[in-house]
Amino acid sequence: MKKNSGILLIIIGLLFFNIKLEAQSLGKLWGTIFEEGIPNAGGILFYYDPTTGKDSIVYTFPSANENSSNLIQASDGNIYGVTTDFGPNGSASGGNGTIFKCTPSGTVSTLVTFPGTVNTINPICIIQGSDGNFYGMVSGNALQKNYGSIFKCTLSGILTTLVNFDSIHGSYPGYLIQGKNGNLYGVTGGGGTYNQGIIFQCTMAGTLTTLFSFPADSKNNIDPLSIMQAKDGNFYGITENGGSANTGTLFKCDTLGNLTTLVNFTGAANGSYPMGNLIQDTNGDLYGTASGTFTSPTAGTLFKCTTSGTLTTLVNFKDTNGSNPQAGVIQGSDGNLYGTTGNDGTSHMGTLFKYTLNGGNQTTLVNFPYNNPETTLRCQLLEIKNSATGIESIKTENNDLTFYPNPSHGVFTFMEHGVKDKVNLEIYNMFGKNIYNTQCNTGATQIDLSGRPTGVYLYRMVNENGETIGSGKLIIE
Repeated sequence: MKKNSGILLIIIGLLFFNIKLEAQSLGKLWGTIFEEGIPNAGGILFYYDPTTGKDSIVYTFPSANENSSNLIQASDGNIYGVTTDFGPNGSASGGNGTIFKCTPSGTVSTLVTFPGTVNTINPICIIQGSDGNFYGMVSGNALQKNYGSIFKCTLSGILTTLVNFDSIHGSYPGYLIQGKNGNLYGVTGGGGTYNQGIIFQCTMAGTLTTLFSFPADSKNNIDPLSIMQAKDGNFYGITENGGSANTGTLFKCDTLGNLTTLVNFTGAANGSYPMGNLIQDTNGDLYGTASGTFTSPTAGTLFKCTTSGTLTTLVNFKDTNGSNPQAGVIQGSDGNLYGTTGNDGTSHMGTLFKYTLNGGNQTTLVNFPYNNPETTLRCQLLEIKNSATGIESIKTENNDLTFYPNPSHGVFTFMEHGVKDKVNLEIYNMFGKNIYNTQCNTGATQIDLSGRPTGVYLYRMVNENGETIGSGKLIIE
């Protein structure tokens, strides 16, 4: 009887909020390809459409280029990425790099051209912060003694340098994330106490703190590439080298800077040279890729790792199913993993693959046909649905409101654009219990539900007259 009462409460809640729960289907998968050696071609922006099973080129960058390690869909619904050299239409005089923008219909333009002064050359990644601004890092240039930086950019293209790295406080940064506390976190490949790289924290105002300096010992961790923050609040990351076999590690670091090596990659036994970003799935397990080498028994792996350090190899890449994955994977809205390999497949130009978690099968979806032996896929895929996945927009007479990302791992941003009315946000679980209330002001309000169980939650927005102006569902993965 208690179980039936719970189901009845869920039905009543859905009727009250007028919400339909639908099975999640996969949206288009977007990515970039770095191409060398082709005149007037510096990379490709593409998407794979699961409804047709075909990939399409959206834009070909016109000059020698290396494109984003990631793409994002921002709160305005557009796609953003970076180029390390020349941008759309040959922009970025001198090849210092750009932030580019692509509308959902495929129109590409340059938002920002990097000036090329000290530490403003060669951007490598971009994220959107909870305040609505873009943040990212530039790699620097060793010959020019530029050690890299953290930048901030508004949606209108106003660029600011927040932090200049140096040889002491980190140098040559990798990937950037925003933590649950709102601060920025990342790694650098050099600098720090032993000049082997650091894990850092940076406030949105630009105050940099070193959490951990990697030691000068090949048996530990060398060449850190990326970190992510898991549901337990700890950071998990990878190093490309170091460890017991000097072929990479997977580590854990708490918010106080205490680091533990969880996995030593050793080559044939469990893969080598991890690259890209780790992700955490809805069950709490970590997933990533190791690139391997052409001479090893396997040319790369897809792996799963628990947060306690138990590693399982899911796929051994070699030849026809692709080789040398360099970008990690994503979990699609259908629950499966998607990623790319940098080489091989039937065309020997790399692949886009699917891994079914429920069944453990790897399927090659695309053998990239682009006739260039220097084609490299280094960009983590981005899923976008026709309805602008990840963004919930509500427009009323007096309000223009946006939720993103949705689904998320528990942290959502509520954005009000020129709101006239005061808005109260109420969030309920599926049993109709009110679990969160806040008054939202004009601008961005971050909502942290990361301590809540995964699943569907209902939200309602009420104006100052007590009228419901919007409602819907939030999904915590």
